[in-house]
Amino acid sequence: MHRHGHRHHLHFLQRRELSELYATVAIRAFALSMIGVFIPLFLLERGVSIPVIFLFYALVHGLKALLTIPAAHLAARFGFKHVILWSTPFTILFLLMLRVVEVTSGMLWIVALPFAVATALYWTGYHIDFITFSDRAHRGREIGGAQVAAALFQTLGPLAGGLIAARVGFPPLFIIVSILLLVATVPLFASRDVHERLPFKIRDCFRAWTPRMVLGLMVFGIEIGIDGIVWPIIIFTAILHSFEGVGLVSSLTFLTSTVAILIVGRMSDGGKGRVMLRVGSGMNALIWLVRAIAQTPLVVFITDMLYGISWTMADVPFDKEVYDRAPRHAIVPYVVGHQLFEHGALAAALVLFAVLEVRAGLFTGVIGAFIHVVL
Repeated sequence: MHRHGHRHHLHFLQRRELSELYATVAIRAFALSMIGVFIPLFLLERGVSIPVIFLFYALVHGLKALLTIPAAHLAARFGFKHVILWSTPFTILFLLMLRVVEVTSGMLWIVALPFAVATALYWTGYHIDFITFSDRAHRGREIGGAQVAAALFQTLGPLAGGLIAARVGFPPLFIIVSILLLVATVPLFASRDVHERLPFKIRDCFRAWTPRMVLGLMVFGIEIGIDGIVWPIIIFTAILHSFEGVGLVSSLTFLTSTVAILIVGRMSDGGKGRVMLRVGSGMNALIWLVRAIAQTPLVVFITDMLYGISWTMADVPFDKEVYDRAPRHAIVPYVVGHQLFEHGALAAALVLFAVLEVRAGLFTGVIGAFIHVVL
């Protein structure tokens, strides 16, 4: 009887922690969805060439991979909520520097540092938080819950951001995003922070990973970068030619993924995750193939709506498998390995894209998706 009561209390605490995380994720996702897809386009507007933009993001993700190590040490010492909180001022500093620094000069590379620090702190804290408080038996649904919390708000974010950028410019958009990022930190501290002061060594970050999972993480990281950096540049410069159009396309992707997330999450918990992963990856590959040769706005809209569904089918079961493999006694170094593989691979891919024809990035998406079908 006592054991049952303890489990019920623990489940309540887990649900409360996840609810707080969902609220933070939702507000932060809305804020960043208003600006994220437009940052490459902002740099283009300021006269930065496409290869230099790829190199800028390669530096961001390379730094992020390395900075995950000190971020994990901070999370272990002070708590994962604190590192999520500390990511906010660095994100705001990045937006401020992006606005005031002469990005067409060598100063652009300095802007990459606060961006990398912010993302390393946030995602390290997020993954530790989620692995710690999610329930393995219902993790697919809980991953879906986190993604729905983000997707519901992201549906409106890109469209709103595109309208603001087109009508009044980027400075007001930067201010609005900064205010929302500050608001997003409030729900986290409705309960106390949790941390585990356990030292770890770099070799601990690689012990729990199989070659198959490492390859999967690297491919997923590269595909995320292609969708968030390469694809917006292509549809803006070659097809849509407007901020509103890019914002609408991104919003449609989030809208269709919202519906798919809950269904896929439940099916992942029901033992069908591997099937969903293979089907979703196969659909991704076909969609990237069409994207690589797309020439009209209609094709862009259709493929992005379908991509919202196919990406969800692949991503939710893959995330569940990644989280399920986390050793309970070594969550922090496991998360460090996760970030090193994912963002290190993306940084290397972006350097390659910088020296190749731009659409090579889209065909890489095709190859990556088929790799997941094989895995």
